[in-house]
Amino acid sequence: MGKMTIEQLVAHVDNVASTYKGDSHVLFGAIGALFVGRLYGWRVIRVFLSTSTYAKYQKVLGLDFKTVMPPETELSDRALAYRIVKRVKDFWGIVRGQFPIENYGVKSGEKRILGDI
Repeated sequence: MGKMTIEQLVAHVDNVASTYKGDSHVLFGAIGALFVGRLYGWRVIRVFLSTSTYAKYQKVLGLDFKTVMPPETELSDRALAYRIVKRVKDFWGIVRGQFPIENYGVKSGEKRILGDI
């Protein structure tokens, strides 16, 4: 689908929501991931979400997050887990679970912390 303007994203979400059938929490999560990812980048979203949830949200929205979100933004480093992933320099190893983020001092509940810690 390629880069989309905010107006195109909103129109797309409106269309998806008007025809969606299923668990509302999944739709809410997918929309939230889309707009948070637009602000923080798909790499942050990829660290925050499990592989199955990330794939499910893309399917619900009919979008490939990598094509509609930047990889990083000026806000990306606000995510604690993402800062650690960048230091470790093995993004896909951590995302795939080969090197659990918990091994680097991030508790599972802190994985999605935004801000200075």
